Amino acid sequence: MNNFMIDIETIDTRVTAGILSIAVVAFEPGVSTGLRRMSRLGIDEARRHGTESRATLDWWQEQPPAVRNAQFYPSQSDKIGPILERLSEWLVLAAGDAEPVVWAWGVSFDIAILAHQMDRASIPTPWGRWNIVDARTICRYMGVKKDDLEFLGKPHNPMDDCVHQIRLLKLASDKRDAATLPKP
Repeated sequence: MNNFMIDIETIDTRVTAGILSIAVVAFEPGVSTGLRRMSRLGIDEARRHGTESRATLDWWQEQPPAVRNAQFYPSQSDKIGPILERLSEWLVLAAGDAEPVVWAWGVSFDIAILAHQMDRASIPTPWGRWNIVDARTICRYMGVKKDDLEFLGKPHNPMDDCVHQIRLLKLASDKRDAATLPKP
């Protein structure tokens, strides 16, 4: 599997945002999920390596305390540099002989922020700019909305978000297949 859905949680919406957590799920479009990777940084590390905005912090304050605390104060966390190095190595290894193809629910947020942080840490992105795919655009084109499927898991948990987005892509793929089948 060389397709990877990426989801992050942050303390800002700009490309310079501090990252709270990163999740990646390997998958084959329309088929299945595979390997998964989750890294948590927490609020202190997010503030050290990126920007924060009052609007985003206020938004986090509106979330249930358990959701907010899981992101801000994880039981295990690490520094951004080692997390990004391990993530880069993992993507290359998991992709095997193929180039990693990264997907996100809109490429101007998750992928852009992650790439910015990798650049700051002098870690090359393991994907080419031609291997970035926007799951939101595909779903929108096929008439699939985020709430078309029941969300399984915890809100604002990036791993659960990745799995939901992959499920939505499967629904979009099924709609496409149904639209292209010959009519009896």
